[in-house]
Amino acid sequence: MDWNRVEGNWKQVKGKVKEQWGKLTDDDLNRIAGRRDETTPRRAKVPTQ
Repeated sequence: MDWNRVEGNWKQVKGKVKEQWGKLTDDDLNRIAGRRDETTPRRAKVPTQ
C-alpha cells in the first residue's frame, strides 16, 4: 500500500495496526502518522559483487 492511501485511510489503517500489534497505544500511532520518512523502510545500500 502506498503512503498516500495510508494517509487517506489513516483511521482504518490505525485500527488494523492496533488489531495486529495491540501493545501500540493511540499516542504511538499518532506519532507514527506524522513521520512518513522515519517509518518508511529505507533501501539498504549493499555493495554489488
